[in-house]
Amino acid sequence: MISLHMLVKNEIATLESLVNHVRPYVDEVVITDTGSTDGSFELGQKIADVCFFHPLNHDFAQARNAGLVRCKHSWVLQLDADEWPQRELLGWLRWFLDRGITADGVAIRRENLIDGKPIGENTYEWHVRLFRKYLTYHGALHERLNARKVTRAPDNLLLLHHKSDARQQRQNEFYRQWK
Repeated sequence: MISLHMLVKNEIATLESLVNHVRPYVDEVVITDTGSTDGSFELGQKIADVCFFHPLNHDFAQARNAGLVRCKHSWVLQLDADEWPQRELLGWLRWFLDRGITADGVAIRRENLIDGKPIGENTYEWHVRLFRKYLTYHGALHERLNARKVTRAPDNLLLLHHKSDARQQRQNEFYRQWK
């Protein structure tokens, strides 16, 4: 069984469509909202099984971990609201878990595009996005899981991370202010 966990702030434009896209492949939806002012929190309360507020406090790992403890299933699919898993990937994840794997997590190949264009050497990256619930995140910024035994999803099954240059610039400014 899989819990979808999402950490969100001001994601009204994509939240509902992403949850509706993933819902047939997961058994629970948990949303941790870090302070939305655009109606995302209220929408999350309608479309998720669990939706709660947790302040970011300059610590992504802490906020993600607060959501993980509210997930009731043994596997967690962690997605950001600006990511879109291909249906084939979602189907493969369910199929894969049915095989009784022994790994702690599954790394998924993420395609990063800004305004439809590759971003150089970081266009494709691997991220552990499906993992056992007992794992925790570490690191306030660019947090990582403490997974030891990780397997990879087939590299043709992608997690699409496509965004506008304007959104990327806002994120860059947010990170600059944090350091």
